[in-house]
Amino acid sequence: MKLLRDLQQQWVGVMSVLIAVTALATSQYRSDVTEHNRTLRFAAFEMLKELGALQQLVHQSHFSETPPPDYNLQGWNHVLLIRDFSVLLPAPVPAQTERLVDQWQQHWPTLTEQRASNDALTQQITTTREAVTAMVQALN
Repeated sequence: MKLLRDLQQQWVGVMSVLIAVTALATSQYRSDVTEHNRTLRFAAFEMLKELGALQQLVHQSHFSETPPPDYNLQGWNHVLLIRDFSVLLPAPVPAQTERLVDQWQQHWPTLTEQRASNDALTQQITTTREAVTAMVQALN
């Protein structure tokens, strides 16, 4: 009985505490979501930079009269870095990245001679880029 009477007398204080706790919990939740989205954006932007560099290397290796002497090593560097960043991102980005790794492994030996290798790698780079940009656009 005394507790009920005390609550009736102190209802403003009780409501203030409830509002403060709710505001703190909401603020912490938004902070966590913001940090998570910041991490995803950073990884996505780094992936997009690496995808652009890989695309440039693919075109340079195929269309240049003298391809870079170590294009295979540079390509593996880009592809593996892209795969490392993809583990931070949600589906379907990791699956598209694994397809890119498979395509690079399959097509880099014939990239300088065969247009089909250039086309296959370009298509997979584009598909991976589209998956990354769609993921960034979907962030709240």
